[in-house]
Amino acid sequence: MNRSTAPGISRPHPQWFHGMPRLVTGRRPLTNLAVKSAPDASAGPANIEIRTDLRTGVFFIHLPKTAGVALRFFLKNQFWPHEVCPAQTWAECLEIGLDNVSQYRLVQGHLPLSLRDGLGQGMSTVTFLREPVDRTISALKHLRRDRECNRLHDRVAGRSIWEILDDQTVMAAVCNNQVRLLGSARRLADCIAGCRADRGWDGVRALSDFEADADDGAALERAKSRIRDLDFVGLTEHFSESLSQMCLRFGLHPQMRTPLRNESAAADSDALLAPEEARNELRKRNYLDVELYEYARPLIEEQFRRSAVQTLIALPLQREIYPPIVDARKLALEGPMPGSGWFEAEWDQGAVYRWSGPQTESSIECALDPGGWYDFSIKISPYKAQDLNGFSIEVGGEPVTHSGVLLRDGKHGSYDVSFEYRKSVDDTNALTSIVFKIGRVYSPLEDGLDDVRKLGFILRSFECSKRDSITTSTPIDGVRAGTAS
Repeated sequence: MNRSTAPGISRPHPQWFHGMPRLVTGRRPLTNLAVKSAPDASAGPANIEIRTDLRTGVFFIHLPKTAGVALRFFLKNQFWPHEVCPAQTWAECLEIGLDNVSQYRLVQGHLPLSLRDGLGQGMSTVTFLREPVDRTISALKHLRRDRECNRLHDRVAGRSIWEILDDQTVMAAVCNNQVRLLGSARRLADCIAGCRADRGWDGVRALSDFEADADDGAALERAKSRIRDLDFVGLTEHFSESLSQMCLRFGLHPQMRTPLRNESAAADSDALLAPEEARNELRKRNYLDVELYEYARPLIEEQFRRSAVQTLIALPLQREIYPPIVDARKLALEGPMPGSGWFEAEWDQGAVYRWSGPQTESSIECALDPGGWYDFSIKISPYKAQDLNGFSIEVGGEPVTHSGVLLRDGKHGSYDVSFEYRKSVDDTNALTSIVFKIGRVYSPLEDGLDDVRKLGFILRSFECSKRDSITTSTPIDGVRAGTAS
């Protein structure tokens, strides 16, 4: 059955569907920041169980332009909203109080290492390093395209790399940032005092004020020592591998698909050319970061070579975090997302949903029993009507054929997707991947909307139910057609 001509499926006008929720950007204001309890799962099937309490709490130090936005996006999907600290700057930390910050299981942002002293035990400290010249060029491009991000925008906009290299103010602000943040001598009390004296103090600007650390060598040695002391250090150049290792180490959801970095089309088209001579000059200006990077890289790569041992240790933990589904369960879309390629949860008139993106593939991984037969019921809404032409699903690596997916019109332009799947008795993988593919992703900017994301479709609900083995006939392993209700 061809979906485009299936009974009950109309071909709506290629505009926004009636009832499509508004696109929301930006973080919510920091109000009512008391630690919240987990949502009530009493309505309908129980939630798919994800034992986030077995995961290690994470303090992520986001060094600017090291793919930290992608990592923050990923980490936020690992915990319940009430476990994620909403404060990402020093001013926000003081607004909610350091005692409250220490109650969260995920703390992340452009924050200095000294904050670790106020978080108590049980938090693993994580950061990523990037090749210094590439990091500096990325920082300069960000300054050029974002007028709001920094007071230095007007000093770099429209200027050549050689003109920027001659600007000592800009160079002092963007070079050696990794050593500045990791090697700062400022204690927690110093940071608190600085923020209280100046509410505009953001932790990054002041800690980048490197003149306060007169001894470059001492700052570099502190940074090296702290690299050895941190619980995990990744490399932006090996982002996917680093992310996989971090997941294994801390019991995070295994990353099946690597999220895109914080690069936009504007960044890709930026005409800031850096010939080899300019790169050599930037390397000299970043002499501290270069030495730190060359010191840390072999230590980090040694971590990767130990990955086989770490995998054996992590698999039992993974199975405890994801107990197998043995009855009817629904995925709490506002909670930790066991998959890849999903933006954070949003609400429309009390209903929670998630957009897929920024890539054309997204996934949800479920713990299914080998030999178990499962019914899946999913509700989606595409960005635009024609998106559905490229929509497909794979389960456990097997494609769900057109005849195996039942799509029918739902409320507000949504579609119901249902299919059956039997996991092979020989499949001992802890998680089974349900992969969604969409023909393309859209930029709301193309439709005049103030949203820079690349969006695929809306996931409105996801339910999985294991059939009673007594009443289930023996099927062929794999995917079977859904049936109309």
